[in-house]
Amino acid sequence: MSSIQTSNGTTAPLTVWIEPWCDELVLPPRSELSLTPQPDNGHAIMPDIEVIEDRLVIWAMTPGTLTVTIDGVVQDTGCRTIPLPAELFGMSVKNLVGVVFGGHPATRPDGAANPRADSVQYASYPAAAK
Repeated sequence: MSSIQTSNGTTAPLTVWIEPWCDELVLPPRSELSLTPQPDNGHAIMPDIEVIEDRLVIWAMTPGTLTVTIDGVVQDTGCRTIPLPAELFGMSVKNLVGVVFGGHPATRPDGAANPRADSVQYASYPAAAK
């Protein structure tokens, strides 16, 4: 099976996002990340890797699952257990995520709280009649 490897050659941890599963991992300094597509159809397409400031975003390209290891240890991720559907309405994963998030997905490193959460307006509904 084909795989792709990259390493964190810095002295700081690197956040890794895997889309469309929203998996978030931390790649420690001097560690190696390996991505191995497990295709449903037998034809693996390597994921796109996008560098954004201090993080990597991995965009899956193959229907099926994606096995991720850090320093040879398989990570417990959604991408390992939840298959990417073969048909995403004719869109790439990157385009699908853009549509779902209105063209403005915002990553929050290491699960940090959303700084805009206080400005969110929630609809209120009347209590159900008993």
